[in-house]
Amino acid sequence: MLYRFSHFEFNESNLVLTQNGKTITIRHNEARVLAFLLKNKDRVVSKEEILSDVWQGKVVSEQAVFQNISHLRNVLGDDVIRTFPKLGYQWIAETECVTNTQGNSTNEVMTGGSSESLEGENLSVTKPSTKTPIYAFALVIMFIMVLAMWPTKHDGQQNKFSLAYIPVAVPGSEKRLKFEDTDKLDFSEFARLEHREFVNQSELLYPELSKTHPYILTARVWQSEQSWYMDFLLKGPGAEWDGLLTANNQSELSNLLKEHLSQNFIVEFTECPLSVELQIAQLSLAHQQSPNDLNVLSRLVITYINQNELEKAMVLAEKYANSAFEQRNTQQLGRALMLQGDVLSRKDLFQLSAEKLDLAEEKLEQVNDLHRLSDLWLLRARLDHYEGSYQNVRKSLLTAADLAKQVADVERELDALTYLSVMALKHKQHDDKYEFLTLAENKMREYQLPEYQFSRIPMHYAIYAKNQPDKEPHLKQVLKFTKLTPNHWTAKASREQLMLFYIQQNRMEEAEALLNGLAEDRAHTLYLKALLANAQQDSESFLGYAHKSFELAQLAGEQKLSLDVALLLCSNEKQQINFDFYSQFISENATADWRQINKEKLYGLNL
Repeated sequence: MLYRFSHFEFNESNLVLTQNGKTITIRHNEARVLAFLLKNKDRVVSKEEILSDVWQGKVVSEQAVFQNISHLRNVLGDDVIRTFPKLGYQWIAETECVTNTQGNSTNEVMTGGSSESLEGENLSVTKPSTKTPIYAFALVIMFIMVLAMWPTKHDGQQNKFSLAYIPVAVPGSEKRLKFEDTDKLDFSEFARLEHREFVNQSELLYPELSKTHPYILTARVWQSEQSWYMDFLLKGPGAEWDGLLTANNQSELSNLLKEHLSQNFIVEFTECPLSVELQIAQLSLAHQQSPNDLNVLSRLVITYINQNELEKAMVLAEKYANSAFEQRNTQQLGRALMLQGDVLSRKDLFQLSAEKLDLAEEKLEQVNDLHRLSDLWLLRARLDHYEGSYQNVRKSLLTAADLAKQVADVERELDALTYLSVMALKHKQHDDKYEFLTLAENKMREYQLPEYQFSRIPMHYAIYAKNQPDKEPHLKQVLKFTKLTPNHWTAKASREQLMLFYIQQNRMEEAEALLNGLAEDRAHTLYLKALLANAQQDSESFLGYAHKSFELAQLAGEQKLSLDVALLLCSNEKQQINFDFYSQFISENATADWRQINKEKLYGLNL
C-alpha cells in the first residue's frame, strides 16, 4: 500500500519514505511506527499496541514510542500525528491510499543501525525541522555536562581568578580584613563600599559594578569565645556562592577563605546560569574532589531540598552533620541539623523536625550565629503553623526578626515581618496582617532602602486582594517601584499576573505594553510572549517562544518557570506537540505547592 500526504509518499511494503520523489532517511523503527499509524489512521492507537507491533515482544520502555513519534514529527511536520493524553496517538493528516501493484520497490530504507537500539542510528533528513527539537536541547544539556566536568585548565597554566571585595569589618576594631593576591586569586578592593550597602542595594549596584568587576566578594565576621567566624557571599554573573568558615584567628580565617575560593569549580559554578542537573553534577564532582569541604556539601543538600528530592537531601544532610562533628565544627553542625529539621518538616514529620531544630539551636547559640538562628526561628514558625497555633507563629517570627535586627541583617528582618503578615492572613488575623506589613514598610524607610525594596508592600496588598480587578492597581504599583530593576522577583510575578489578567479581559494593547523594554533573551520574557501569542492564536510564534523559554529556564535552573512553560505547552489544544515529554517532565518535577496552585489545569489535562 502507498500512502500519499502533503508532499510525501510512504511505501508500506518496503518502508520507503519520499518527499517530492526524493528518498528521506529515517530509522527502521520510525518507518514501522509510521506504517502502523497509517494502517490504523481511523482510530487512536495506544502505546502498548505500538510497542507490540513494532518491537514484537522485546523489552523496550514506552519512552521509545515517544522518541520515534517525536522524530517523525520533526521530519513530517507537527500536524500529522495527534497525541491523546493517557490514550495514545492518531494519524490525522489528510491521506490518499493507493494500492501498490508494482511489488516491492527497489529502494531501501536507510536505517544506519540496528532496529533494536536507537543508539548510533542515522539522524539525517532532507527536510530540516522549523521547530525547536526537544531532543536537540537534551543533547546540548548532556554536552554541557561533559564540558562542565572536563578539566579546563592544566596545572601551571591556570589563569588567575579576579575578585573585587568589599572591605570586611572586624567587630570591636577599626581594622578591616585585607586579602593579598595568591598564585590563583587576584584581589581588588572596593574601598568606599560597605557590606550592608551592597547587600541592601545589590539589585541596583551589581549590574553596574559587574561591568568592570563581574565577581564581587562580601562577608561578615564575628568572634565568639576563642573562635572567629565568617559568613561570606560571592556574587557572580550567573549565580551566587556562599558559605561559612571557622578559624582560631583572623589571619587563619582569611587563609581559609582564599583556599576555598581557589577551587576551580567555583568559577564555573558562578560564571553563567546552570540547570539543576548541571549544578548537582558540578557539586557532586566538587564533593568527590574535596570531601572535607562542608560548604560544598551544604550547598548540595540545599539544592536537593529546593528540588524536593527529600530522600537524597536527608542522606546528604546526615553525612554533612557527621562530617561537621568529626571536624569539630559547631557552626556547620548547627546548620546541618537545621537542614535536617527543614527536610523532616517537608515530609510532615513535625515532632522529629522540632527535635532537630532544638539540637541546631543549641549549637548555633554556642557560636553566636544570629543569622542562622533567625533562619531557624523562621522554620519553627512553619511547624507552629502546621500545629494551628497563630500565637506561636507570631512569637517565632518576631524572634526571627529581632535576631536579624541585632546583627543588622535587614533582608532577614524584612523576610520575617512580611512572612508574619502572610501567616496572619492564613490564620485570619486581618488586623495583624496590615500591622506587620506597615511595620515592614516603616523599617524600609528607617533603613533608607532603595525603591525596588518597597515593591514587596504592594505585592502583598495584591495577595490580600479578593479578586483580580482589585489586584491590578497594586501590581502596577510594583512595576513602578521596580522600573530600574525589571528582573526583581516582585516585578516578574506582577508582570505575569497582569499579562494573564489582560489576556482574560481581552486588553491586548495593555498586555503587549508589559513587554516593552524587557530583555529579549530571558526565559521569563519569552514565557510572557508565549502567553500572548497563544491568546492571539499565533501558533508558530507561540511554539517558538515556549520552546525557547523552556530551554533557557532549564539551562538557568528555573524549575518553577520550566514547569509553567511545560504546562502551557500541554494546555494548548491545537498544538499538543511533544505532550508526552512535557507531561512526563511535570510528573517527575512538580512540587506539591506547584501542583496545588495549578490543580485545576492539571485535573483538566488528567495529569
